[in-house]
Amino acid sequence: MRSAIRDTLDELEQQRLSESSGEHGQARPLDERMLAVGPETGLFLNTLARATGAQAVVSGLELAAYQTDGEPADWEPWLCEPFRVASAEGDPQTQPTLTSIGLQRTGAGLQVTLNEVDNALSFAVGTRGWTVSTPADTFGKGIPVAAAGGWSDQKTLRLEVILLETPHRMDVVCSLDDRCASAAWRLPPLGGFHLQDLRNPI
Repeated sequence: MRSAIRDTLDELEQQRLSESSGEHGQARPLDERMLAVGPETGLFLNTLARATGAQAVVSGLELAAYQTDGEPADWEPWLCEPFRVASAEGDPQTQPTLTSIGLQRTGAGLQVTLNEVDNALSFAVGTRGWTVSTPADTFGKGIPVAAAGGWSDQKTLRLEVILLETPHRMDVVCSLDDRCASAAWRLPPLGGFHLQDLRNPI
């Protein structure tokens, strides 16, 4: 199944790039296979996830996940209040619409909350590989997510979040130095940037 998924995604990506550029040269290979490659791939992955389960899709694609063995020596500074998302350089219309990142320690491990002005999404984060879940946002809409992360040092937490139904990948870094977070898309979504836009509307 793994090779069939990869072949299909590569074919769709090459077709999309050729049609959008009007050229027929060698298409750029997918380095993640689940980035913003257009509605055709999004539909394919969404259908596949519904048929086999989102975890099976992530496992089948063997997506590399950021992971470390370390944990904070002191959890309190990480949990006491959310990390404000700092304004990023570049076009603000292509940046995530997050206002803050909240962290919570649960029995199962780390939980992260992505906060917007009027919405929020909380989900578990795998520290030794991807954790897949379908949490509901503030409006009660389920948004399938794969998340992984870990601490690169005692003051820096790195997260990778994939919104599986679009699909798009977001990189998040939380720092205790200034108690700020940065959030950026690997490739900006082609549609809306809000959390409620990053799911199958059907």
